[in-house]
Amino acid sequence: MKISVLKLSKLLVAISLMFFYTASLSGCGDGGSPQGVERDHDGHERHDDHHDEHEEDEGTIHLSSGEMNEFGVVIKTAGPGTLKLNIALPGEIVLNPDKVAHVAPPVPGVAREVRKSVGDKVSEGEPLAVLDSREFARGKAAFLAALAKEGLAESNSQREAKLREDAITSEKSFLEAKQAFEEERIARQLAERELHALGLNERDVATLAHQPEAEYTRYELLAPISGTVIERHLVRGEVVKEDTEAPAFIIADLTSVWVNLSVYTKDVGYVLPGAAVVIRLGEGLGNVESRIGYISPVIDEHTRTATARTVLANPDGRFRPGLFVTAHVSVGDLRVPIAVPNSAIQMIDGKPSVFIQHDENFEPVTVDLGQQDDTHTEIRSGLKAGDAYVASGGFLLKSEMLKSELEHAGHAH
Repeated sequence: MKISVLKLSKLLVAISLMFFYTASLSGCGDGGSPQGVERDHDGHERHDDHHDEHEEDEGTIHLSSGEMNEFGVVIKTAGPGTLKLNIALPGEIVLNPDKVAHVAPPVPGVAREVRKSVGDKVSEGEPLAVLDSREFARGKAAFLAALAKEGLAESNSQREAKLREDAITSEKSFLEAKQAFEEERIARQLAERELHALGLNERDVATLAHQPEAEYTRYELLAPISGTVIERHLVRGEVVKEDTEAPAFIIADLTSVWVNLSVYTKDVGYVLPGAAVVIRLGEGLGNVESRIGYISPVIDEHTRTATARTVLANPDGRFRPGLFVTAHVSVGDLRVPIAVPNSAIQMIDGKPSVFIQHDENFEPVTVDLGQQDDTHTEIRSGLKAGDAYVASGGFLLKSEMLKSELEHAGHAH
């Protein structure tokens, strides 16, 4: 087992103190004084006032180069730096409304089947539910009737045209038959468009005449987009009315989401379109970088904030709508005379401090902090350019300093 020089010395000191204390208890002389304590000519005890030559001054830590490596102490020279200033804004991940579909049956009916539930993945055109609808059956019947009338009118028009060529019928009869055919053709087109509005495609309409009458009431509610079912308001046997407010299904394509950020009035002038932004999603989810794509032109009268927006690609679905986030928007760079890593700053006696190096000794100095970014902090006073300071490992030095103070306090008693 390896023991560092510092730990070994402390262990030896502790053993020595224990031995000294034990010996003092067992070796009291005639006068009741512990052995090894000298007395002056008046009988008073005399104590040595000198300190061990290796004892450290209070508030100063001594470390060798080997101990510095062991403790992970990194030394840097104080100097200028560039801070990346940013503004922290609260935000929320929301659905991309361009990729959301509210699906409701265009005809009233009774739910015969409900095939999809919340969380199910669906493809465009996939059936979500099947309804029995008399109104849908009437629409089909109206189309088939219009189709039949158009066929009869077309045949009559062709017959009148042939008779007109043979001078058997009058021009008036020919024109009347032609007009009747056009009217029936228009009526059939209108009936067909009604069916398209109800969700039937060209193939469905073309095969409608060959469909069994028992299937006339069957209406399939299809998914208009590919995505995930995030809401369902339909159960089997439910009567669906035309004036139902809630859609039967809500489908969202979650491969893209929005992040809406609340921009306070004091920050509106700094948050601009195109600004870089880091979205902090919370523990375990990490961060993601993006850019501001939109800022609302008006201030909300209730919250007194503007809305900034960024769009995130979400192929793996880890950005869940409804999740609150914090966004750090970059508003520019600031060059400062002295900047240190945030890890260099330690709170000692309630004051921000930095350990500076004098040979193998380290001493904390109180500093005045300025601007700060995610990695560095401006030092306005307390640290001069060229000073050697502890950039990393300061917390361990602080712990050693506190131990030393406790030891001094123990000796004083």
